[in-house]
Amino acid sequence: MAKIISVLSGKGGVGKTTTAINIAYHIEQLNEDAIVVDGNLYSPNLALHLGSDHYPITIHDVLADEHRITNAVYQHTSGVKVVPGEPTASNLDHVEPHDFHQHITDLHLHADYIIIDGTAELSDNADALVEHSDEILLITTPDRATVTNTRRVERFVQDKNGVLNGVVLNKYRWFSFSDLAKTSIQKHLDAPIVQTIPHHRKFRQALHQREPFSHRYPWRKPTRSFKEIASHITNRV
Repeated sequence: MAKIISVLSGKGGVGKTTTAINIAYHIEQLNEDAIVVDGNLYSPNLALHLGSDHYPITIHDVLADEHRITNAVYQHTSGVKVVPGEPTASNLDHVEPHDFHQHITDLHLHADYIIIDGTAELSDNADALVEHSDEILLITTPDRATVTNTRRVERFVQDKNGVLNGVVLNKYRWFSFSDLAKTSIQKHLDAPIVQTIPHHRKFRQALHQREPFSHRYPWRKPTRSFKEIASHITNRV
């Protein structure tokens, strides 16, 4: 049975989707099968990160019982397998977050790991993801507002008896006077910071090229960080 990892954050723009995609990429590189699913049902953008504004079948069509989820799995040229959402989120009439898990179970025989690109706000969407995930990975950035929001999500997960895998500190700059220090951020959180992803100007270019950062720039420092997160999740470290 596949292990379900939901990637959550306390606000948008922190690199949640980028992290989910690159984790899935590196799990595949470890010869494990991974599928990344757009679980941000009300603001999906996984498809936009991987090169298409429109996929014939999306998770929203699945939730409307128009297709099986196995028909909504696509493989990117990088090798990443994805179940995208509808970028316009126009098909929301039948979206019921707690039905999401019932469809995800159909992927268990097709993957070792299911990485869910989750929500960036606390909602019934987040509630369903925490309830039905094996582990939760939180993404934060080194500014006070985001860390505060991350702590709020952390408490939410704890209250729901979710299992916190850890926190990924993204867009980190070691010699910045404006960012919070890693040690200071850790003091605000219960879950350990399991990996730090350095800020890098090439992230914007990878997004423009609609490719996973690690596939586009295999020798850059963030790629090493994503690889170590995948190793952490798969217990390779």
